Amino acid sequence: MLARSKPRTRFVVFGHEDASAALGSTVRPVNHNPWVRLHTQDLPPLYMENSNFYVFTADLIKSTRRRIGDRPKMFEIHPLEALDIDDEQSFALAEQLMHVKTHPRS
Repeated sequence: MLARSKPRTRFVVFGHEDASAALGSTVRPVNHNPWVRLHTQDLPPLYMENSNFYVFTADLIKSTRRRIGDRPKMFEIHPLEALDIDDEQSFALAEQLMHVKTHPRS
């Protein structure tokens, strides 16, 4: 059974203090200072677009040629419900999560 997690996921983009040196000088952490070791629970939340759903008008697409306008609204989604399925492994993970959600005691 999966442990229930907090709705806001807080994570460190790099887990190793030398990651920017290993990946190149232009790569920088976005939500922490790698030289100040904080608990990930104490980091501010980092929100990522997950492409789960969009609501927009045909006029927006015609006038801007994009699906996100100038005043987008964010809707926070639990990480277990925001799985991005791009390959067979992520599809298998989604199947397992669905099984756990629909059969919590089996």
